[in-house]
Amino acid sequence: GEIVNWINSDDYYESHALRSVASAFENHDITMATFRARVFGMQNRISRGTDIFLDNFPKTLAYTRIDQPETFFRTNVVKKMGLLNESLHYCMDKEWLLRYLLHEGQDHVHQSQEVILNFRYHETSKSVSQKSGFETEADCIYRAYAERLNDESYSAVLSFLIGNNDKKTNVVTSNFSDETMQKWGVPMLNYYLYKRFREKYETLDLSKAKYLANRIDKTLLNEEDGSILGKLSKRAQLPKPALKLLRLLTR
Repeated sequence: GEIVNWINSDDYYESHALRSVASAFENHDITMATFRARVFGMQNRISRGTDIFLDNFPKTLAYTRIDQPETFFRTNVVKKMGLLNESLHYCMDKEWLLRYLLHEGQDHVHQSQEVILNFRYHETSKSVSQKSGFETEADCIYRAYAERLNDESYSAVLSFLIGNNDKKTNVVTSNFSDETMQKWGVPMLNYYLYKRFREKYETLDLSKAKYLANRIDKTLLNEEDGSILGKLSKRAQLPKPALKLLRLLTR
């Protein structure tokens, strides 16, 4: 076939789904199409779709969150970027999207608000019950890119985050040109540290939040994210009880 995706065994498509997908790919410039899902089970909501920051490619590379069952690819692009990495147990689709972006950029993405899928969210889902596994594996993936760049500073920060949970993953980074890595590697890794800083701050892991804040290059963030970094870095200096109270007062 010309279009590729797969569906989880307990999810199901709307009756019009494949017609909508085919319509998106009638534009021959489109190599990836992403839609929305109706989430049911533990939660009932509409998904926000795969994350694409149209005005900020390094942030797209760093955040790489894919709503996989409602995101489709052209087969000829899959042949370039390769199949799923079977050495990964949590982030195989995230790493797959990262490869797509490094091959294709984000100018050939069709984003639709249309709901084409019903996604079951339950207590035994990996994303619910094994969140730390996702975080560690993602850290390992981005560390592999830091090693490809021979950037010891980013490698060291990511190794610190991984700690004793180190996983030897076979992340292939050699199929991207040096030009691509030199252009996007450092901005991507810097935004990834920003993402992890936000996550550590939100979970009140303030020692790691402060550690990360001191290692982010603010000049490589856009104005809004740079402002957020400055504000949250100051708040992270507060004692944890004081920060909890501040959050309650500013909700």
